[in-house]
Amino acid sequence: MTVIEEQTSGGLDLASLAQLNEAIIQHLDAGVVVLDDSLRIRMMNDAAWSLLGRPDHKSNLLDVSADLADELSRWRANRNYTPTAVKISDGKEVIPRFTPLGASGTRGVLLLLEDTALLKQQAQHIKLHALGRLTASIAHEIRNPLGAISHASQLLQESDQLDQADRRLSTIIHEQAKRMNAIIENVMQLGRRDKAVPERLCLREWLDEFVEEFARNHKIAPSKIQINIQSDDIVVSMDPSHLHQVLYNLCQNALTHGDPISDKVSVQLRGGHLAGTQEAYLDVIDSGPGIDEEMINQIFEPFFTTDSKGTGLGLYIAQELCEVNQAKIDYIARAEGGSCFRIRFRTMNYSGFR
Repeated sequence: MTVIEEQTSGGLDLASLAQLNEAIIQHLDAGVVVLDDSLRIRMMNDAAWSLLGRPDHKSNLLDVSADLADELSRWRANRNYTPTAVKISDGKEVIPRFTPLGASGTRGVLLLLEDTALLKQQAQHIKLHALGRLTASIAHEIRNPLGAISHASQLLQESDQLDQADRRLSTIIHEQAKRMNAIIENVMQLGRRDKAVPERLCLREWLDEFVEEFARNHKIAPSKIQINIQSDDIVVSMDPSHLHQVLYNLCQNALTHGDPISDKVSVQLRGGHLAGTQEAYLDVIDSGPGIDEEMINQIFEPFFTTDSKGTGLGLYIAQELCEVNQAKIDYIARAEGGSCFRIRFRTMNYSGFR
C-alpha cells in the first residue's frame, strides 16, 4: 500500500488507481460481490457472476440465492458467526465470507465467494505432491529387493531339480512379485501427476483418436467400442493426458468385466450435456453383469478389486485424476444390465467484466 501511495503522489491519478483496483479484483479466482444495505448487488467480478449463475446486474441477493442471504443474516446477527458452505447454481458449492464496508460498517457488505471445487483442487495438488515424494521412497526401498525376489524365482523355475509342486510355488512368487511391482508403478504414476494443465478438447474428435489407439494396443476391432455423442461440437475442459489415463482405465475394466461374446459391442462411449445444464458428461458402459449393490460404495477405494490379478488402483486413480481437473466420476446402476461410469466435466467459465 505504501508503494501505491508514493506512486499516486508522483503522478498516478485516482482514476488510474481505480482501474488498477478493478483489474486486480476481476482477475481474482474468488468471487467478489458488493452489496448495499438492501442486499442489492452493486458490483461483482466475473468469477462471482459465473458462480452465481450469471445474474442480471443489480439483482437482489435474495433472488439470486436465498441460502446466501440467510448466511448473511446470521452473520449480521453475530459477527463471530462462521458461515457454512452453500450450494448455488448448477450444483456448485461456495464458502461465503462477509466484510462490512464503511468506517461504521453501515455502507453495505463485501461478499467473497470461495469455490469449494477450487479449494479441493488445491488440496488435491498438495496430496498428490506428497504422494509423489512417498512413492519415490517406495521405489528406492522396495523395488530393488522386489526385483531380486522376482529374478530369484525365475532362476528357480529354470532348475531341473524342482518337482512340479515347487515349480508351482515358484510361479506364484513370480506372479505376485509382478503384481506388487504393478501396484508401485501405478502409485508412482499417480504421484507424478501433481498438476493438471486443462485444455479445451472437442470430445468427438478426441474420442475418435483414443478409440483407434486403444483398439490397436489391445488388438481388437474399433467397432467393439461404440461412440455416441449428442453433438460433434461438444467441448470439454480437462488435461488430455489425465483424460487419456482415466478413459484407458475405464475401458480396460469394461473389456475385463464385459461380455466376451465376439459379435457384441464391448464398450459404449456416450456423451452430451446433462438435461437443462451446460455440464458435459461422458458415460463408459460395458456389457457385463454390473456391480453388486453391496460393493458400489467400495469400488473407488484404493486396492479394492474383485480380480485376483488386479491391483485395485484403476478406479481410485481415475477418481483422483478427475478431482484434480475439477471433474467428477460416478457409478450409475443400469436396470438393463452392465456397468456405467459417468465423467462429469467442469463447466467452463465465461469471460468478461461485470
